[in-house]
Amino acid sequence: MTQGLLAGHVALVTGGARGVGAATCRLLAANGCAVAVNYLKNQVQAESIAAEIRGAGGQAVAVQADVTQEDALQRVRVEVESQLGPIDVLVNNAWPGWKGGAVDEVGWDTYTWYFEQIVHAAYNTVRAVLPSMKATKWGRIINIGTTSMYTLNLDHTPYISAKGALLAMTRGLATDLGSHNICVNMISPGLVNPGPGTPPEGWGQPHVSRTALGRNPTAIDVAGAVVFLASPLADAITGAHIPVCSGMLMHVG
Repeated sequence: MTQGLLAGHVALVTGGARGVGAATCRLLAANGCAVAVNYLKNQVQAESIAAEIRGAGGQAVAVQADVTQEDALQRVRVEVESQLGPIDVLVNNAWPGWKGGAVDEVGWDTYTWYFEQIVHAAYNTVRAVLPSMKATKWGRIINIGTTSMYTLNLDHTPYISAKGALLAMTRGLATDLGSHNICVNMISPGLVNPGPGTPPEGWGQPHVSRTALGRNPTAIDVAGAVVFLASPLADAITGAHIPVCSGMLMHVG
């Protein structure tokens, strides 16, 4: 698997062992990219995805790291560089888990936990890969957001507060890093089946009724947008925010 839009590039996908992360790892590899599949606890699944990619002729390794720990990301950078080469595509996808609730039901510690898991994690990953991107004058950083920032689902405030900060960070980084030919963008999925397998009948139907396409997006739909933004086809796109939600949203700020 040496040819493709991303041949010669190396990607780190955080939270790459399942869902959108796993689909992204597979599709990046199908387009020629070497892939580091990051996981926190699910080693078996991460190793399985990496082995699947290698079995199809690609290059992939599974790498364990808690993305909230900067030293862990520095270790991953060294590990990936030694096996695949310098990381020049970063996908910040790791899912922190769910701690919802109304403002009078959750403490400030819930908000700071989300900022730690989402914003601080992105800070750590960017700092880990930035030296190699600057050295080669080429890089792609793709942050995964959420359409919940706009659909305003009940009791999502701690989560969307952190994702909103990640969007601001995305645009700030796009400005700061543009002179190094590093593009930074965000993709916000709609409701995606966490998989694997087909969701139960009726799953996500309230969201379906709000979409233009009459269906919820899939993990592959989101992965396709990641591959596009990582590819030379998107060389002039930075600071953008793209909703992948089957037309539930058609414009985002």
